[in-house]
Formats: sequence, C-alpha cells, structure tokens
Amino acid sequence: MSELSHTTFPPGGWQFTQPQTGWSNPSPMGTTFDGTVAKIYEMRRKNPAICLRHKLPMDMPSIAKELDLYTRRRIGMPMPTPPAPTTAIGGFSSPILSNIMDIKKLAIGAGLLMEWNSSGAGKVSEFESNARAKVCAECRLNSLPNYEHWLKVPVAGSLTARTEQLKALKLVTSHDAKLGLCDATYCPTSYLVHAPRPILDKRIGPKVRPNLDAKCWILQP
Repeated sequence: MSELSHTTFPPGGWQFTQPQTGWSNPSPMGTTFDGTVAKIYEMRRKNPAICLRHKLPMDMPSIAKELDLYTRRRIGMPMPTPPAPTTAIGGFSSPILSNIMDIKKLAIGAGLLMEWNSSGAGKVSEFESNARAKVCAECRLNSLPNYEHWLKVPVAGSLTARTEQLKALKLVTSHDAKLGLCDATYCPTSYLVHAPRPILDKRIGPKVRPNLDAKCWILQP
C-alpha cells in the first residue's frame, strides 16, 4: 500500500525537523497533518533568507508534499509513483511550470505588467506602496523561492526588456527584501504593490480574485 493517510496519525505522529533552522514540530502527536503544514509554513515565513538560500518551499501545497515524503521515509513507507514527466514548452522546463504555473497563469502577471507599462501610468504614493508591501511581506501567498524560479523562465527576461518605463519609476519599498512572487496573480510583488488601482481592477478579474488571501489589499476598496 503506497497511500499515506493525512487524516490519521502515523507512528510517532507528524514529526518534522528543519535542520537549517533547528526547528522541530513540538507536538507531533497533538498536531494534525494540516496543522503541521501550517506550522512549517509559519516557521519558514519567519526565516525567508534561510529559505531562499536553501531553496526551501514556502507555499502550502509544496510543504504538504514535503511532509508526506518526509513521513514516508521516516516510517519506511514506499514513495508514491511519480507522475509522468512534464513536457518542456519553449524553455518552460523549470519547476515553476510543473508545480505552480501553466502558460495561462503566467499570462496573468505578464499581462498586468505589460498593460501598466504601455498605459504610461505612474505609480501609487510611497505611503501606499509601503502599506501594500507590508501586507504582501506577511502573506502566505508571497513566495521568495517561486520568485527565484520565475526569474529563470524566459518570459521574465522578455518582460524586463519590454517594461523600461516601469523601471524608470524607481519602484522601491522598505519591505523589498521580503517580497517575492504572488502565487495568486503570478506577478512579482515588488511590482504589484506600486501598480495604480485602475490597472489592477482591469487585469485582476473575477477568475483571479477568489485565489487572493482574504486580507489582501487588492480586495480592499
């Protein structure tokens, strides 16, 4: 049997140790699978530099898969059958394509940046961009590792070359070190927090908004 139940406790409970930070689940027999995933996420959210250096996943689905595999190895359970390999499409063989994105999703963030660049619109005030950035820096959907993957996808290089007007706006906040990729809009949050409201309202439609965190500033009037 290769299925590991996430609704019952395995032998020893949901143990997990992060050697890079020295953190271990303090109550493996008192925390559910989902609860342990949430604890791992919270621990990593507080240590973004370490996660980036060691390429540790910071999104919940990847952490859940990691805990599953960690537990299988610990209790001597067979690994799940690997899925069929993802076909490379125009250089999109990066994990970003197979794990968190497809072409349509990439187009959401790219379309927003291109729309903003071609509109000639400016940026929001420094006060507003910093307020937005503070929310993004603490958001569960803000991922530094996924941003690192995004930078390696060919479309990122193309966008950099085609958004010269945005670079001229000097998009900077006091939270830039913690800003990664928004896993809902597939747009780098270092750009997103400066975008004018009309661009956001036009490009982030009803199909994307349900994916945003309930506390996201984009949902605020």
